Amino acid sequence: MDFGWFTIVAKPLLWFMNLTHTVTKNFGTDIIILSILIKIIFLPLTQISFKSMKEMQKVQPEMGRLKETYKNDKARLQQEIMLLYKRRKINP
Repeated sequence: MDFGWFTIVAKPLLWFMNLTHTVTKNFGTDIIILSILIKIIFLPLTQISFKSMKEMQKVQPEMGRLKETYKNDKARLQQEIMLLYKRRKINP
C-alpha cells in the first residue's frame, strides 16, 4: 500500500493498529486506543499552547492601550508590542 508523503506517519500507526487489533479484535476500540495515545503524546505541546494563550489574554488590556496610543504609527505600534512581549516573556 502506497501512502505517499504520509508513509513516515502512516506505517507506524498502521503497525500499532494491527498490534492492538490482535488483542481487541475490534477496529473501533483500536481507533479509540490510538487516539488516546496520540493525545497523551501531544499533551506537553497542548499545555504550552494553553499557557501562552492565558498570557496573551492577560496582556490584552495593555495591547489595547498601545493600539489606541499609536493608532496612526503602525511601525511604532509593532515596536511597542514587541517590547511588551519581551517584558512579559511571551512568545506569540
